[in-house]
Amino acid sequence: MPKNSRWVLRDAKRGRIDHATLTSAIQYICAQKSQAVGLKELASFCDLSPAHFHREFKKLTGTTPAKYIERARMTQAAQSIVLSSESILDIALNAGYNNHETFTRAFKRTFEIAPSVYRFVGQHLSAAEPPKAVRGTPAFGAWQVGVTRIQHTRALRTATLRSIGPYETTASELWHKVQQQLADQHVPTGALIGLAHDSPETVNPGALRFDAGVIVLQTDVQIEPPLHEGELPERTWAVTPYSGPFDCLTEAYQTIIHQVLQLENVSIEQGSAMEVYHTHQLSAMQKVNYLEVYIPVVIL
Repeated sequence: MPKNSRWVLRDAKRGRIDHATLTSAIQYICAQKSQAVGLKELASFCDLSPAHFHREFKKLTGTTPAKYIERARMTQAAQSIVLSSESILDIALNAGYNNHETFTRAFKRTFEIAPSVYRFVGQHLSAAEPPKAVRGTPAFGAWQVGVTRIQHTRALRTATLRSIGPYETTASELWHKVQQQLADQHVPTGALIGLAHDSPETVNPGALRFDAGVIVLQTDVQIEPPLHEGELPERTWAVTPYSGPFDCLTEAYQTIIHQVLQLENVSIEQGSAMEVYHTHQLSAMQKVNYLEVYIPVVIL
């Protein structure tokens, strides 16, 4: 039987992509977006023909797989442009582009601004908000982590509110309060972040310290109580993409730490882990989340 005939029979049997399958495909895209992910690979992941997968994906998300992947890659790149001291070329290569020119064209298609201007202005990272999950996506327990990379950041000013207790119970309202107060003060802010100060393996869950907040882009403005003003020093991190539910993060950290320990000439440094969220508003109801986990390291 010709190959195309096999695809027709398979597609007819499977019909439309269900939300659980689409959720898995989106997770796969987010976890692998720094690498080349083609239509055939995604279609095979869902056990469909490329043409059928393309139609179903666009029907459910409102965009094509190629555009979705490009936006996901640009979201990560935009985060790095503002937070890191890496060159635009290095960021382009880490995002899976072969040269500066191709990356710049893709970045301008997504955000209507050149990456060099984006860095200079230090725009609010919500301008790099990633695509929203499909409405009605059911809860799931799966999660994925991507390839760990090394990244250097400049000193970062933060404004946070502290939560004490199990990490997974941190209320999204904390971030909302931080954002609202800084908006009332007309303070320009960057990415939403979380700072995990304690290890769940050594500290009682009820005593875990977690700071919910944002990166503050302006240095000459006073942060008023009850917000806590802090500064993260210039630092080297092992950065790992995560895609999945927030309540699976604790489990995912074990895999992330294992990946960091496998890096050559890298040692984990004492200090807080940082989570950088690729959204402008956190919600516990969101079932597909994309963020990056920053583990402080030293290069040996």
